[in-house]
Amino acid sequence: MRVIMVCAALLAAGCTAAPDRVALPVTKDELLRDLPQRMRDAGTVRFTSRRSDDTDHRPSTTGALRWDGDDLGVSTDSAGGTTVLLDGVLYDRLPPTTDVTLPPGKTWVRSERGATDRFAAGRDALHDALRALWTPTRGLDAAAGQVTLTERSDQPLDGEHTTRYTLDHQGRVHRLWLDDRALPVRVEVDRAAQDGTPVTDTTDYRDWGGDAAVTAPPADQTCGSAEVRY
Repeated sequence: MRVIMVCAALLAAGCTAAPDRVALPVTKDELLRDLPQRMRDAGTVRFTSRRSDDTDHRPSTTGALRWDGDDLGVSTDSAGGTTVLLDGVLYDRLPPTTDVTLPPGKTWVRSERGATDRFAAGRDALHDALRALWTPTRGLDAAAGQVTLTERSDQPLDGEHTTRYTLDHQGRVHRLWLDDRALPVRVEVDRAAQDGTPVTDTTDYRDWGGDAAVTAPPADQTCGSAEVRY
């Protein structure tokens, strides 16, 4: 009777799990099987990325992801310019230091997949790379057979409860922090820089299901890739 009374008191006080809290994955297979669908269901997210060797600790890239079924739109903004991938079309707003010339009044370049002009051919591989680079799973779901889960533990992050998963993919370490909705709030990837120096890329995800927009630039400010002059 005493146990029943205590439980009733806890329920009356509202001490129950949050209604949107879900069962978190336990195994690697559960994690990589379920996470892509959870992200698609959430629909949108904003992200901020930085590298461990950035001495000023400022974000190196900010952006947003937006799912429309299986199609993923990506928007990124960095010192290297602004890029939007939407409906299979790549849009670039180049930094002023880029040594190319655009038609008067145009600030964006549109590149269609498979186009053979010089500018588009140099960007073709980016169509797939953008998704793999900024999606929280980092392509691990497509390579699940080569991935090993080495650690799963509760790890507070910025004062919030999260669960951290450490995965090894062919010697590269990935760490994913999931919130109580089983959605990523941080991803870290250990890798080697071009000079061989070890670095860690950290990407923080926020505002899942919010109003993050991935939209094409204004048509009157956009030229085709074949119009770019070198």
